[in-house]
Formats: sequence, C-alpha cells, structure tokens
Amino acid sequence: MNEFFHNELGLKDTCLGTSNNNLKGYNRKNNDCGNWQWDKENFISPAGAVCSTADDLLKYAKINMYEDKPYLSLCHKKHGNGTKKFDMGLGWLLLKKSNHVMVHGGGTSCFSSFLGIDKKRKLLPSFWLIID
Repeated sequence: MNEFFHNELGLKDTCLGTSNNNLKGYNRKNNDCGNWQWDKENFISPAGAVCSTADDLLKYAKINMYEDKPYLSLCHKKHGNGTKKFDMGLGWLLLKKSNHVMVHGGGTSCFSSFLGIDKKRKLLPSFWLIID
C-alpha cells in the first residue's frame, strides 16, 4: 500500500499505519488525544489507517479531479443507491443533484477531514481539516 501511495500516486507524505511524522491531536480542552496506533498487518487497516498531510490530500484531489489515473474514474461512477441526497461510488459519495460532485470524509481520535470535488467545474468546493 505504501509503495502504491509513494510510487504510483506520488503521495510521499501518505502512509498506511502510523509514522514518526504524525501530529499529536488535542481536543477542545487541550487534552492530548493521541493517534490511533494501527497494525498495518490487520486486514481492516486500509479502511482507516491511512495517514496523510493536507498537501497530499490536495494532490490526491487533483489526481481524482483531472483523472490523471484512469482507474480511479471507476470509483466516481454510481455503484449503489444511497440516501436521498447521495448515491454510492467506490469510496465516494456522489451528490444526486449533480453527478459530477463527489465527497468523502473520515476521522480517527480527534482528527477529521472532509474532501469535496466538483469534477465538471474543476473545483475543490470544500476542503477542511477540522480538529475537534
């Protein structure tokens, strides 16, 4: 997985599991939340053990927006029915009102992130790194 991030996608600050570069997280009361310690051998790790930087997330957004890696476009197609507002891609929620807007969010401990991409207008309408 790390080889894929680094060599295939060019995301040098992204890795599966934890690294020595991970920031410490703090909650609203300034208490250290720590980082989740992932066992990269655990079969579920790829679902949430990816650590990255804001810079690499923006690079990843651009790769998806401009379809620099054609195999990623398969993730942008509808693969299932979702809620009233969203359909399901592969790893992405697809806005039903606009078939070119995709979003994804995630979080661990006191870290969370959200990424929105408008592929038609080539915009990142929403990108926030929110520390709770």
